[in-house]
Amino acid sequence: MLGAVGLRHLAWILTFRGRFEEVEMLYESVLSIRRLQGKEHPGAISAMGGLASTYRILGRLEDAERVAEERLAFARRISGEENSRTADCMRGLADVYQAQGRYEEAEPLYTRTLQIVTRVWGEDHVVVAHYMGALASLYTKAGRDQAESLHKKTVEILKEALGESNHFTLRSMHGLAEHYLHEGRYAEAEPLIVQTAELRRQALGDEHYETLATLNLQAILYRNQGRYDEAEDLHEEAITGIRRAFSDGHWRAGRYLYEYGLTLVAFDRHDKAESTLRESYDILMAALGNDHPHTTSAINALVDLYEQSGVPGEAAQWRAKLPTEQDAVASDPPAEEKQDE
Repeated sequence: MLGAVGLRHLAWILTFRGRFEEVEMLYESVLSIRRLQGKEHPGAISAMGGLASTYRILGRLEDAERVAEERLAFARRISGEENSRTADCMRGLADVYQAQGRYEEAEPLYTRTLQIVTRVWGEDHVVVAHYMGALASLYTKAGRDQAESLHKKTVEILKEALGESNHFTLRSMHGLAEHYLHEGRYAEAEPLIVQTAELRRQALGDEHYETLATLNLQAILYRNQGRYDEAEDLHEEAITGIRRAFSDGHWRAGRYLYEYGLTLVAFDRHDKAESTLRESYDILMAALGNDHPHTTSAINALVDLYEQSGVPGEAAQWRAKLPTEQDAVASDPPAEEKQDE
């Protein structure tokens, strides 16, 4: 029978294979073992990190936040504030905040963790690159000037240390491609997206959720280039795959449907766009709540659709669903600004 270390290693392997329901059970078992070994066994921190990350990927964001906050408090008690273990826990909580759309709360945590690990490991270390990439992704969403230099530095370090086909390197390449797309630099984005998609297919498989994230990014690129038939094929592949990868109602399915709906609008296929965007809204509302940026994106897309279609009454009804502080007139920023891995 596997002990805590063996179970944790197995959970790590299954994480890369996208088998998250099994991963959840494994981390819960590890955590139970560690707690039996002592109320505050240091090994519990690793298990809590894996569990919080798994909850986040599964879309169980309240559970992820609860575990991440407990983990950070635990690390601070046993390791202090300036320890790399504590930094890892800060980053885990920041990842949850980012998934919840709480970007202003995530940023100081990411910045602080990067400072700590840079001091501990040196600025060109692989560990530092992981933290750098997380902050770069947040900066891309926020439209910050520092995003590109951080993305490029992350890719450079990871390619040199791990090789181009490594899982973490591919994640950094996806982040840089997303940044180029956000900036409207399609000539730079396209070769990187195509390369990342192909390498992820080879390394992770066609229906791994990270492969599907890059296919979704590629579909957005093609939509913005006016290549609607190619975009539609990729949207359909990404939506079908994500529904197989996760249970019904996962927020990623809602997000991919939203992107597909925007492509259908660009196609002037308003009837199908309406049903697709409504389905997107229903999923995102149930999974993330009304105030999450992804949900307000879907609402704004429906407002725009009904206004373009000459149905002001429907547009007004959907506008009324927006959070009170949301600008109900302006549409959400382009979809490429809000991608998530």
